[in-house]
Amino acid sequence: MASSRPILASLIAVLACSAWSPRVEALGPVGDAVRNVLGRFGRDKSDWFDLVLLENDALKEGAVCLDGSPSGYWFRKGNQENKWLIFIEGGGWCYDERECLSRSRTFLGSSDAWPRDRPVDRPLFSADPKVNPTFYDWNIVNVGYCDGASFSGNVTDPVVVDGKNIYFRGARILDQVMRHVKEKQGLSGDVIMSGCSAGGLTTILHADKVAAQLSDVTTSFRAMPFSGFFPITPNFQGDPWFRVRADNVYKMQRVEPSLNEACLADNAHDHVRCFEAEHAYRYIKTPIFLINR
Repeated sequence: MASSRPILASLIAVLACSAWSPRVEALGPVGDAVRNVLGRFGRDKSDWFDLVLLENDALKEGAVCLDGSPSGYWFRKGNQENKWLIFIEGGGWCYDERECLSRSRTFLGSSDAWPRDRPVDRPLFSADPKVNPTFYDWNIVNVGYCDGASFSGNVTDPVVVDGKNIYFRGARILDQVMRHVKEKQGLSGDVIMSGCSAGGLTTILHADKVAAQLSDVTTSFRAMPFSGFFPITPNFQGDPWFRVRADNVYKMQRVEPSLNEACLADNAHDHVRCFEAEHAYRYIKTPIFLINR
């Protein structure tokens, strides 16, 4: 029985992260099982999510995607008024300015490519109690990801790349999304913050900040990140390629002000460590349940 647990954990993580079906193509029999489950969703349009774009005050605050388009989230109202699941989309990082320019032309860098409504694309969002007995009737906020650095950057002036303005404003986006959900959607009560991959890392890095922002309307706040750990280790050739890229993202997007102050103080010799899940996790005060594969 114990030997099946890693497979089960992997399946759970894959199902939570399976918004885009190509991610499961390389999983063989497990991938077939995932696709079979995902194929049951999205048929009933009454369960779909509606896009909410943040304009007006959010735009004035500079909470915009890489290309300057409005940030936002998809929302589905549940039957339980005081139960909320906030799920942060993933999609990796962009590691330099030119790569961020390319990303700004895709759905990971521009809301211009976001559908105005979208189907249920993972069991965690299902409104069927047989599939999703815990969250089927919760209010679900699915936060769009378009900043390229796990909602951590905050550069005041746009960066000009090949004559085009690029905006690094992930921290502002996260702040304005939570403000909007609280003030316009009536968020209150029990809240779980979750996310996958880069969204899982967002949850680890920023759960305490979001909990503080929502503390006046919540009775409980917990975190449940999926696949948010990216070990900063050399590749098979001994090249510390990912650490070099993390360093660049950290500087390029001016990530430091978004990170945990206690972690930064304890790692004064290497602040980038606080942008890494395995170090940032130690400082989280929010009750947290980790799922990683």
